[in-house]
This record gives sequence, C-alpha cells and structure tokens, in this order.
Amino acid sequence: GSITLATPLPAVTKQMIIDATTAPGYAAGGAPAVTVDAAGKSGLVFGQGSDSSQLLGVALTRATGDGVTIAAQSVTINANYIGITPAGAAAGNTGAGVYLAPGSADNVIGLNESGDSGAVSNVISGNGGDGIRLQGSSSNTLVANRVGTNPAGTSAVPNKGNGLAIVKDSNG
Repeated sequence: GSITLATPLPAVTKQMIIDATTAPGYAAGGAPAVTVDAAGKSGLVFGQGSDSSQLLGVALTRATGDGVTIAAQSVTINANYIGITPAGAAAGNTGAGVYLAPGSADNVIGLNESGDSGAVSNVISGNGGDGIRLQGSSSNTLVANRVGTNPAGTSAVPNKGNGLAIVKDSNG
C-alpha cells in the first residue's frame, strides 16, 4: 500500500519500531510492500529520545530534505528503499537518502544476518544529495546497502551527491 502525506510527520522522540516487514505482500529480501510518499513534506526524523528505534521494510520517497535523519543512538534502518519506489523508479528525496546527524552514534544502516555474499539490505538511490551522509557521527555500521543503483544492482539510479559521504569528525 501507499501512504501519501498531507502534513509533515512529527519527529520520533521515543523508542519506536516502524515495521512494514509484517505487511501483507512483503517477502523477505524483496521490495517493500508499504510506501510513504512524503509528497514534498519533510522526511522521517529519529530525534533525541528515539534511541534503539527501527525502520524496517518501508519505501520512503519524495521528501523535501533528507529521507531519513538520525539524531539518536542505536537506530536500525533495514530492508528499506529510500529515494526509490518498490518498482525501482527514482522518486528521490531532495537531500540525502540517510543523514546521520552530529552526535548520533552506534546506528546500523543495513543488516546481513545470514552472512551471505550478495545479500541486499537497503536500496538508497535517486536522492538529490548524498546517498548516505555521516556528519559528526561515530561508531556506526553500514552493511549490505545498494547505493546509487536499482534494487538488482544492474543499472544506475544515481544520487546527485556522493554515494557515501563521511565528513566533519565522523567515523564508521
């Protein structure tokens, strides 16, 4: 299903699990079954107080600014399409696909629990800024993400900035 925002989403300020992997039609390792079309509104923000939150199995498209902003600790982003529709068409956010803000730490962008070579977690493509931007963020883990490609990894759906930008006192 698709959710088109009429108003901006409020920032997440408490621990929250947004889990679309339980939606009808979702298949593990496949495209998200739920799309959040920001329709020019701001993207999803995990703000202070949202430590240990999770975003699972959502396509997030057409936000003004960053698709997902993380300004918290230990947030997990997995099995999402950010800036691209479940069909693989570019529907980018105007900023970064995923932005890890100053002071955020210990976040996980993508999981590969099976350890299989070629496993794909998030597809972060078609955004107006960097695919993933770490700015003043530390001790993060990025695993099994397709950045700047279609879901199969066979053709480019570029972000307009860098695929991965690590800036201003950031690390891993």
